[in-house]
Amino acid sequence: MSKDMDVPADIQVLGIYRISSVLDRTPRSVKRLIKDGKLKAWRNGGRWETTEENIRNYLRKLQKGPK
Repeated sequence: MSKDMDVPADIQVLGIYRISSVLDRTPRSVKRLIKDGKLKAWRNGGRWETTEENIRNYLRKLQKGPK
């Protein structure tokens, strides 16, 4: 569980390298997605984290295409 953000125990939290692996992107590209507001994430002790649900939401938006 994240120290900076209360996340229920049954929700898996992923770090930047795992996110990179799941999305098949470099860590730098993932950080850019976060900075641009395309992928919701938060900082926890200096490292970026997000949930599987946030990744699913990002992928759904990609499937829908640009607005």
